[in-house]
Amino acid sequence: MLTALDQFGRRVQLIHATKSSPPYYCPLCKQPVIAKRGSYKVWHFAHERHTACEGHLETAHHRAGKQRLYDWLLQQKLPVELEWYLPEIKQRPDLYFKRNAKAYAIEYQCSATSQAVIQSRTANYLKAGIEPIWILGEPRIQSPSASIQHMTSFDWLFVLHDHVLEPVLLTFSPVKQSFTFFQQLIPLSHRKTLVQAMSMPLEQARAYHLSKPPRPNEAFSVSDIWLQYKTKWRLTFSQFAVNRHSLARRWYTAYGKPVSLLPSFIGLPCRGMNLVKGPAWEWQAEWMLAFVKPRAGRSFTLKDVAQWLSSRQNRFMTSRKSAFPTDESRLLITAVQSYLDVLCFLRICHKDKTTYQIQWDGAHDNEMEKVLALDKVFLCKAIEHYKAECAGISRLHPET
Repeated sequence: MLTALDQFGRRVQLIHATKSSPPYYCPLCKQPVIAKRGSYKVWHFAHERHTACEGHLETAHHRAGKQRLYDWLLQQKLPVELEWYLPEIKQRPDLYFKRNAKAYAIEYQCSATSQAVIQSRTANYLKAGIEPIWILGEPRIQSPSASIQHMTSFDWLFVLHDHVLEPVLLTFSPVKQSFTFFQQLIPLSHRKTLVQAMSMPLEQARAYHLSKPPRPNEAFSVSDIWLQYKTKWRLTFSQFAVNRHSLARRWYTAYGKPVSLLPSFIGLPCRGMNLVKGPAWEWQAEWMLAFVKPRAGRSFTLKDVAQWLSSRQNRFMTSRKSAFPTDESRLLITAVQSYLDVLCFLRICHKDKTTYQIQWDGAHDNEMEKVLALDKVFLCKAIEHYKAECAGISRLHPET
């Protein structure tokens, strides 16, 4: 830990302490701590003996990260406190500061803990009128240069607030002294996620970037990787599953075709798809079975979709939970609505006020060569719509 209490109960940072000023005590457990002033690690306080106190478990990487972030905020002349204790909620964020009369708590998360702990801490901050900002330690995430990241359910917890439908994950490296913003996170499978990574040196970053990330300058191309995964799914998905409730059996029963020839407008990226369990081509196929069977032309409303989802939440609710309180049922509907907007943009779906109707005759879904060619055409148009939606959201969050 970087702060301790002196014998009078005053908070002390080691850089301000002298060798003649002990004893020092842990702010959490009130046990004696020792001032560590080595040549290689960040100066810090350590417990005299092994203890279960959470301050004893802090890593050198964690200490270095929050010290560097503290210095960075000070350089912007912001009123920032290091390891400030908040008695009303009994929590001590790594950093606490105010900007434009709004309070923020930075949590620099470098190790795994339970989902319940993260959600509880987040809820407590929000109840106290404090905006929590979770920043992951870089070792948890693979190289920022990789287009595909292996993200766990724990990593998904830290998607920035107000970015649940257009997820953004923030990491910081005290070694490289830079932030990395992982944006436009598009799940390809349970763990594999297609990302656009944008690194920003600490010297160029400003405090407002922590809650309103900068938009990437270069265009994000997902088509090649997305098509690769969708094609692999078409060619390898079991067509003869024994289970009569399997997607393949139900699809063949409904349409008389193997699921490998599902229409190209199924399996398209859309906002909020990170909130739905499974690859896009599977949950969108399930949706089609429910609302475009046994023939095209059937009308439905979002209320119909809501009722369908509410009865199948366990099936479609993703394990990618957020640290922030969310109405998961409503967000699921929003994700499906976003997909319907894509279909309307492609003129596959017609919307009349509150009613939707799919316009599809299945004429081009008889040969693998044709569906693979249409996959590329539809995907390019869907990505165009996806980017337009994301750009519209970014205008709602100007960098100020």
